Amino acid sequence: AGPCPARGPARCRSCSAPPHQSCALRPAGSARWLKAYQWAYNRKQKWIAISNNNRHFISESFKIPQEELSVIYNGAKPSSEFLNYSPEDTVNLRHQVGQEIGICPNDIILLTVGRLHSQKGYQDLVEVISPIIQEFSHAKFVWVGEGDK
Repeated sequence: AGPCPARGPARCRSCSAPPHQSCALRPAGSARWLKAYQWAYNRKQKWIAISNNNRHFISESFKIPQEELSVIYNGAKPSSEFLNYSPEDTVNLRHQVGQEIGICPNDIILLTVGRLHSQKGYQDLVEVISPIIQEFSHAKFVWVGEGDK
């Protein structure tokens, strides 16, 4: 698919996806993750980093020119409670939460945290879940937040 000509609320003609999506990257250590990133990049989606350091990491890891990466900083500071977690604590907490919500260790997690409101465009994401699940059967979508939707 070529560059997505769509802008605003329009959809990409080649894949029916909204022209901009975001996801959290994890280090590309396996062929499965590299395939998932290449799949997203080939669809000419807009890549957004959460810091200049993250932008550099994405650029180097996936050979994407830094000019093609936007930076939008996170809007919240983590609680000091979370800054004191050891790597082992983090692994244990992830495992516990995964068990509580039915996520297996090998699942690909696509997480959205924010206010759940139609203004945020979640319906656009809902519409592209099926093709993603067909390509990546271990993908799980998780929404966290409060709102009217």
